[in-house]
Amino acid sequence: MARKICERIARGEIWSQFSGTDGMPEYSTLFQWRREKPDFAEAFTLARAAATEARADEVLAVSMGATKETIQEDRLLVGSLKWHVSRADGIEAKANTWTLGKERRLVIRVREFERAWREDGTPYVREITASDSRSDAE
Repeated sequence: MARKICERIARGEIWSQFSGTDGMPEYSTLFQWRREKPDFAEAFTLARAAATEARADEVLAVSMGATKETIQEDRLLVGSLKWHVSRADGIEAKANTWTLGKERRLVIRVREFERAWREDGTPYVREITASDSRSDAE
């Protein structure tokens, strides 16, 4: 049972969503086992570390797959994943820069583009900067 729990946690499943289902112990049992069974506590810690790495990879995948149509949902998902990973790793998640330990750093920058036309009438895509957005709103 402990192995099954750790395997599911390592895959990124959330304990509160599968505890008490399919023969799995209730939520509170997890805390009791972690306190009373050092081998389980160690295995569970490793499983959570694996899940944290999977979530960090998911941040990159979601960011790379974001489209104009999905940007709002993707921002929410990335923010939630960043919070979860930073909490698990004991690091601070910042708005634009995410520091992972001493050597790794993930920078997420959302860029916005619009279609524009040159003087000769040919279309092109240009990036909208923060100053462009403010001047349009004024």
